[in-house]
Amino acid sequence: MTYPIPQPSVSAYKLWTAFFAMICAAIASFPYFFNPAKNQLYATIGFLAPYCATMFMLNWEVLMVMSVKGILGLWIGIGNACLIHVIASAIDDGPWCRLWSFLLFLPESWFWALAFKPTNTKLNDWIMPEGIFVTATLGGMFYPPGDLYMALAVAGIWATFGFVVMCSVVTILKVTHLLPQQGPSPISQFADAVANVFEHESGRFPDVTFGCEASAAYYNDLDVAVEKLVSVALPPKIQATAFTISSELDSLRDCLAEGEFSQAMIDYVWKPFCAEFTHLRIAVSQALRDCANGNAEVGCYDLDDRARRCQSYLLKCIAESNAECARGHIEPPSASELLRFHYAVGTMIYVAILTETFRKALIEEIIEATRQKKLQNAVSLL
Repeated sequence: MTYPIPQPSVSAYKLWTAFFAMICAAIASFPYFFNPAKNQLYATIGFLAPYCATMFMLNWEVLMVMSVKGILGLWIGIGNACLIHVIASAIDDGPWCRLWSFLLFLPESWFWALAFKPTNTKLNDWIMPEGIFVTATLGGMFYPPGDLYMALAVAGIWATFGFVVMCSVVTILKVTHLLPQQGPSPISQFADAVANVFEHESGRFPDVTFGCEASAAYYNDLDVAVEKLVSVALPPKIQATAFTISSELDSLRDCLAEGEFSQAMIDYVWKPFCAEFTHLRIAVSQALRDCANGNAEVGCYDLDDRARRCQSYLLKCIAESNAECARGHIEPPSASELLRFHYAVGTMIYVAILTETFRKALIEEIIEATRQKKLQNAVSLL
């Protein structure tokens, strides 16, 4: 079976992002046409406003943090440039001034370089180092002719204005409830991806050679969902359970990839067990779909009890198969095959138990959020 390849496309979310970035850049460009000082240099520096405004994104929290870090880094760089220029000019106000500026900024640049993301330091949580290096380098070493301090101040004002425009637009969208959403929440996307993988893997089992391309596509969607889940703050119980489910499904994929099962194993173990497992499979799928739709508290599936019954029945089917082997009615499976079969089915049963844990953790979070909201409303009325 050939799984359909997704066609090239651009999401509506990206189009909205580009549209509002264009609006921000246009607003930030208005003062550019009203240059009261009639200074060509200051007008040229004005490109910083629309440039900074194009950093727009439709995530209010992330944009606010980025803007604060950007503005802070920008003005720290301007302050450094002014200080370096004062010291370098005092040492040599001639042609060697820029060289002295470079030597003065070099040791300091090592410290600010720690703020870059790959260094994984706390400094990155407070400032955006790109602004420091751009303004400090241009102001301290490659400064334009004329009043350097005024030029740096104009650059800082232009760039800050671009950030303010960007934050104002996204805040207006948020307050008016017009802020476009990228799609389902990370939890919803994860639950939906897990449901797809579980349905497909349990549906094609034990014919592990069927639907491999579709399986790879579903697992790829799960990997994307897990990456998004990592990027958000979650309660520890929800996060731990989600990661455990993902790792168990990855182990199931590796187990099934080792090869087919014998016909005797299918006839004497899987087929008697399949009817009992089907009820569990449907319940797990429905529970995950409810979690994906934000209705974790709606159903009562009792997956723990269903999973225990399936586990007991699986052991019973294996025992009956062993009895048939002892009577010589069927060829006994190899120990490795029996172990792999039991591991694959056991993993699917364990995922069912984890799904119930995941669902209950979401319900607890909903109850806690409701309690906090009621408490805030009560406090606001006092």
